[in-house]
Formats: sequence, structure tokens, C-alpha cells
Amino acid sequence: MVLSINSIAVPSTGTKSTGTIFTRSGFTGTVLIEVGADNPVEGVKSFQFKSPFKNSISRSLGLADDLSLLNVAIRSESTNSFRVLLQLETSMTVMDEGAHLDLTDWKHCTTDWLEVAKLSGNKFALPDFRRINTDCFPDVSDTEIKEEVFAQGGERWARVLDISYPDYPEYSSTTVELSSVRLKVETLRNGKWSLVTVLDFNVPLGC
Repeated sequence: MVLSINSIAVPSTGTKSTGTIFTRSGFTGTVLIEVGADNPVEGVKSFQFKSPFKNSISRSLGLADDLSLLNVAIRSESTNSFRVLLQLETSMTVMDEGAHLDLTDWKHCTTDWLEVAKLSGNKFALPDFRRINTDCFPDVSDTEIKEEVFAQGGERWARVLDISYPDYPEYSSTTVELSSVRLKVETLRNGKWSLVTVLDFNVPLGC
């Protein structure tokens, strides 16, 4: 079953940008964003981000890191209200036993921005990512895949696509997996939601 949570239309804020610092007028004091605050999942480390913020902040996750079902806490010296929006993105990877070629600069399934449930104050609960529909990866032909694999990995990786396993006829060397988790933090000012930052977590593929 796909989780039904509030999907809202939010204008693009340029998640690839890294140049603008969050020092907008009307916002004062230090802000600390913690992903994994008061973890509902035992043994999971937290990720902390302190103002001033750039428009987008990238962080690479480790193999054991999983943001699904964690809490997000925003601690601020101001009285501003905050909200958190979630976006998931998938990418294709080509697997060759332990090695893999990640096509993270190619095609994706990117979800709408989903408003994260508020627990109390400025604390939010991320949903179970497995219950969010990420089946929107575009249809691509074998020829398109091979052309892109050759462009990114050369002949060595293009040959991987031609390997067949007679005992496992349904096996595919390509798979589509979660590659990015984005958390957009916004603050309410003068009746309008304004960007604080986008936390862009890169998820390791093929593992």
C-alpha cells in the first residue's frame, strides 16, 4: 500500500545551488537542524546542520544509514514556525557482482514534495520510505541504457549488460534504487513560506 500523505505544489528552489547563505531579513538567531533527533530507531546516528545555511547542503550517507522513520528537530532562537518537506529520487545502477556503475546523472524518478507530519513544536516524523510510491522511473529501451552505460563506463561496463545467466532467466544487471533523500526546511514569514535550506542526502546504490 502506498502511504497517503499531503502532496503539495512547491516552486523549485534550485536544489543544486550552493551559493546563497540563509541570512534573509526578518530572520534572527541561530538555527540547528537535527535529522535523527530523539531517534525512534535504536542505534541510528543523527545528522546536525547549523546556520547560516546555503540554499542546498549535500551529505553522503553510509551503507548503514537509513533516514526512513527518523525524527527531524529544528531548534531556533527565534519564534518562527517551520515545516519540513520530503522528496525521494531513484536512479539506475548496473551491477557486476560486487562492483557497480551508478547512473546518478541520467534519468530519475523524482517524487513531488511531501509535507512531513509534525509531532510537536518544531519536531517532525519522517514516514516509512517504503510506503511512498517511487515507481515513476521513465521507460527506457535496452539501446538507450547501453548507450548511457558506454558513455559513463566504457566498453567494460557495456559488456556487463550482455552477460546472461541461464539458470536465472529473470536476472537483470540493472536495477533502480533510492539514490537521494531531500529535506526542504521552510519558515513562515509574513504569511508566506520561505526557504531555509534543502538537505540533500546521497544514498549509496548497488549495496
